[in-house]
Amino acid sequence: MRNLVCGAMLLVGIAMLGGCSGGDATEKPLITGGLFGSSKPAAPDPMAGLKQAASTSAKASRCGFYFDPVKLKAGALAAEAQKNPAPEARQKAEHVYDLTRASVTKLLDEAGSCSQAELAQVREDLPRYLAGDFGPRVDKQVQWSLTDVGTNAGTQPMDRSKVFSPVGSK
Repeated sequence: MRNLVCGAMLLVGIAMLGGCSGGDATEKPLITGGLFGSSKPAAPDPMAGLKQAASTSAKASRCGFYFDPVKLKAGALAAEAQKNPAPEARQKAEHVYDLTRASVTKLLDEAGSCSQAELAQVREDLPRYLAGDFGPRVDKQVQWSLTDVGTNAGTQPMDRSKVFSPVGSK
């Protein structure tokens, strides 16, 4: 029984250290993909900006924002045509825009009303798109590396009596 427990603990320890085997911990952010095989981030979607513009257009129309959706679509497709001027790419971009807008509109119709999060996102993105900036939105994701641990000014040192007490904190 003792050998079984020791073996299981050894396997868990090896699995936990598997994410750190890619090199110096200060160079790469700590991600769960490194623990389970894939250490490469997903490739960015080349039409992410176009899809986000279509989604914002559908949300803005549904939530009562005053703007010209045809002008927004024309600007988004023109920006996409600058990236890839091939005729088949233009057709694909228009199809992706229309499909995304229709899908989001259908989802919003099923939901019945606009949430505060959707309104905030439209208020943030719509002026940028109307100004002609159709780059993809950069989502605010928290990534940290091992060098970031303890650099937060609000972090308190660990109190062993609270953490390891079998009866709980005092």
